[in-house]
Amino acid sequence: APVVSVSPENTTTNETAQNILIGCRYTANPLELKAVYWMKNGKNLTLNREKYEGGTPLHPPLIIKNVTRDDMGEYVCACMNDVGLSESENSAYLNVQYPPTVEVIMDPEAPVKAVDGVNVTAMCNVVAGNPPTLLKVRWFLGDDLLKELPECNYTSNDVDGYGGLYCNVDPSILSLVTVDQSFAGNYTCRGMNIYDWGAQSEPTELVVY
Repeated sequence: APVVSVSPENTTTNETAQNILIGCRYTANPLELKAVYWMKNGKNLTLNREKYEGGTPLHPPLIIKNVTRDDMGEYVCACMNDVGLSESENSAYLNVQYPPTVEVIMDPEAPVKAVDGVNVTAMCNVVAGNPPTLLKVRWFLGDDLLKELPECNYTSNDVDGYGGLYCNVDPSILSLVTVDQSFAGNYTCRGMNIYDWGAQSEPTELVVY
């Protein structure tokens, strides 16, 4: 049976409508292939020609057209000749980055009493995004930008080159201290991961009475 391998083993891309090639090499005797199959996350891939090219005995490598987040996963190639069928000894992982979709969660959620002077924590929660880690968050009250976190001066000559960017603050948390009427309104956030800024969240209202 053929001896099969795929390459590259790791590809990171994004959803900018580009095509990705996953190679499939084999050695076999007899050399002529009867069939080629591709699997994604352990399941047989149906190679419709709108989405894929290749994956045939004459052209075993797979071309994935107009890559989206749905194409993310682990790919394996299998080749069959007259002797038998073999899967690739390794797999190719396709990682598709996309910007974060976020929502604002208030803690506490219930309306707060101004006279109580309570503290409220607003969280910019990632609903979807790859990678899901937020590097920066812009916080809005109504149409006004409250702040962009983390608030720190990033200089490229930081010791580890990255420490300045984080400044040890979680940008997804906005602390509202001693809340009174001036804090009331609709809060939204917008997050940035290593790939790009995402869209602004739906508003979450903070009620103060």
